[in-house]
Amino acid sequence: MNVIAYLRVSSNSQVNGDGFPRQRETIQNWVDAGDHQLMATYQEEGITGTIASRPVLTMLMEQWCQSNVAMVIERPDRLARDLIVSEVLIQELAAAGIEVWTAEGNECLTGNDDPTRVLVRQIMGAISQYEKTSIVQKLRRARERKRARDGRCEGAKPFGELEGEAKTLREILHLSRLRPDPRQVADKLNSYNQHRLGGGKDPQCPTRSGRDWGARQIRKILARQAAKASSPA
Repeated sequence: MNVIAYLRVSSNSQVNGDGFPRQRETIQNWVDAGDHQLMATYQEEGITGTIASRPVLTMLMEQWCQSNVAMVIERPDRLARDLIVSEVLIQELAAAGIEVWTAEGNECLTGNDDPTRVLVRQIMGAISQYEKTSIVQKLRRARERKRARDGRCEGAKPFGELEGEAKTLREILHLSRLRPDPRQVADKLNSYNQHRLGGGKDPQCPTRSGRDWGARQIRKILARQAAKASSPA
């Protein structure tokens, strides 16, 4: 059987993780065991399993529509983690003449009129959706607990918490005591940096972006430091 592989990870942070290598290995083992011919591999990067809109999957269907090939996925939740989305995609793939097989379990998800097998497939889809929803709720509660304890739990770290920023933060706080206008603080920092750059040295008080300091940046840093100082220990 001629097959194409479809791999998916839910977030951009997983693109360089174990997800793709694990799926690729599982699918390759299935291909080898069944003496199939792997024609192509498609990777859907950073697409949640709860939506049907998939640019890579759409391209796959357009390229292989009615081409007498089968699509293999590692397991059903790599196609979708929402029951309705899963059923919609299975119907669309079947309409395009593409069978869908799972490497784990060696099961065909399309072209099956057996009501019992369809029921089992849908029950497994519902379980996958339940697991996904449970994980999301657990992570949300964990973020809420961390936010209540620490005041924040995600996003970029405040300026001063990355390596090498403590000295610049101290200088900002020092200048702010002498110059209440954030624009004056920013101008002073920029003058330090220009002086250093003129001598062929790295900026004395660099920003994260490498651009000049601005009053808005200084204002946000000072506001965060003031809030931190006033919060209970």
